Amino acid sequence: MHVIGTSGHVDHGKSSLVSILTGIDPDRLNEEKSRGMTIDLGFSWLKLSNGNEVSIVDVPGHQKFIDNMVAGIGCIDLAVLVVAADESVMPQTIEHISILDLLQVKLGIIVITKTDLADKNWLELVQGDILDVTKGTFLEKAPIVQVSSHNLDGINLLKSIIEEELSKVEPITNLDRPRVFIDRSFSMSGFGAVVTGTLVDGDIKIGDVVNFVSSGLTARIRGIQTHKKSLQIASPGTRVAINLSGISHNQINQRGEVLVVGDWLVSTIAVDVKLYALFNISKPLKHNMFINFHSGTFEIIGKLRLLSADSIMPGESSFAQIKFDKPVALVRGDKFIIRSNQITLGGGQVLEVNVPRHKKNDLKVSDRLSILESGSDNEIVSEFIQSNEPIKFDELKNLTGLSNINFILNELIIDKKIINIDGYHFTTSLWKYLVEKTNDYLSLMHKKYPLRDGHSKESLRGLLNLTQDFFNSIIKLLATSKVIIDQNGLICSYGYKAIITEGQKNIIQDYIKFLEVDPYSPSSDFDINPELLNKIINENLVVKVSDKIVFSYSAYNFMIKEVTRFLRANGQITIADVRDLFKTSRKYALSLMDYLDKQQITKRLGDIRVLR
Repeated sequence: MHVIGTSGHVDHGKSSLVSILTGIDPDRLNEEKSRGMTIDLGFSWLKLSNGNEVSIVDVPGHQKFIDNMVAGIGCIDLAVLVVAADESVMPQTIEHISILDLLQVKLGIIVITKTDLADKNWLELVQGDILDVTKGTFLEKAPIVQVSSHNLDGINLLKSIIEEELSKVEPITNLDRPRVFIDRSFSMSGFGAVVTGTLVDGDIKIGDVVNFVSSGLTARIRGIQTHKKSLQIASPGTRVAINLSGISHNQINQRGEVLVVGDWLVSTIAVDVKLYALFNISKPLKHNMFINFHSGTFEIIGKLRLLSADSIMPGESSFAQIKFDKPVALVRGDKFIIRSNQITLGGGQVLEVNVPRHKKNDLKVSDRLSILESGSDNEIVSEFIQSNEPIKFDELKNLTGLSNINFILNELIIDKKIINIDGYHFTTSLWKYLVEKTNDYLSLMHKKYPLRDGHSKESLRGLLNLTQDFFNSIIKLLATSKVIIDQNGLICSYGYKAIITEGQKNIIQDYIKFLEVDPYSPSSDFDINPELLNKIINENLVVKVSDKIVFSYSAYNFMIKEVTRFLRANGQITIADVRDLFKTSRKYALSLMDYLDKQQITKRLGDIRVLR
């Protein structure tokens, strides 16, 4: 489904034209009817000859209500510029053309109305004026249709041209991240809260839980309508009326709120943009000036920060950052208009959201924004990965706003520019850095502690400064890439093996013999290197049951068997029983049983132990 938006100077016959085309009066306010002038947005629809329906947004033409016009024109597929034959091009005609051009509307039709009030020669002059003001704009080659709402001349021709132009609209992209720019909210008796707006970027369906980005409120979709027809599901590009449960109409902003399904859209306080200054503004755009920022259906105060100049001259463009006075719901690719004192100054496109403050004249920032503005899809995705790595797929999709993200990622992986593991995407540069740092860490640890078979993964994680989840994925990749061996909770360089010298082997033999002189009450007088002791503990040659008590492995095994046999025969054992069993002292018996408790072999119940 498509959306048409009217535009043009006040009292040039926009609403009358819409009423003739659709049979619906778009002027819904009493004040509009009494003054004969559109003040706010009007909504209607037209049935085409092929049976399809198209929504029409009728916007106000008066200078005082340009803000309302901008709110209605942000999500249209086809613009209808209306110029009255008796007045020709007027100030708001030119301003509306500028706004449509800045919002990058692609298709348009120019309609000369009230032709019954002008003769042929005058109509030729009007058409000449139109050609002059549309030169260099998206309307330069737009079809021009002459109509009269009074005698209906040209109406059927206009309908056929509307169908023809709509056939040129590019297919709407479904990014699976639905949002609705709310332009109205009201309450219906028996139904409750209703909001209306244009759905973009994804489908919505009955039962969906929706979030209001600015307020943080949630609700559930109870009903969906378009053109007074109920829908189970609505697709992007559709003007919708959404009946909500779980929320009151009074809690919803009348206009400017953004409704989304899910929590994918995070408000932003600052955006990087490409900004175009209109050629006909009287003064250049200045660094740090305050502006009224319009996008979707909302308006907000912003501060303009120019990134490479102190001003933007009329007709020129530059990269800029806009800082808002409160968070707003924007995504990359959103179009915007800036105004001040009821004058349109310029507009452009959002390149990135949630951005830090930049230093002025930073070439790296300019290079990055150049890629985000006009780089290839592959370059844009690479840039976002590099600046946010590691990044998950959903976040990357939301940042880029690209529908072919899967295809691009596959290409970048094949070209060995990025790596994907467990859903994390990161550059090969980061991977090389992590490999280098890991090798340096393990090389240092192996040199410092040559007898250790492995080293702490957590120490490496702290060095690399990675989240636990991503670190686990990197450890897995390091192991499969044969950079490390990950075993028993420790890591070592791939192929590393702790080597015991002949001299150390002799010390080990002497130490074990020393322990076995009095196997159940071994002395702690033997001076052995702590690293060598840890090595033989890990190799199950000895068992350290407390800080100062070490048993030979054979003695320890025998003691376990005897304690277990005693418990099976008697059901319980005391420290005195253990002391007597091995003809040792209470110190050794207590240390042994505390250790067996920790090993989950026995369980202490007061002064006795039982088998677990």
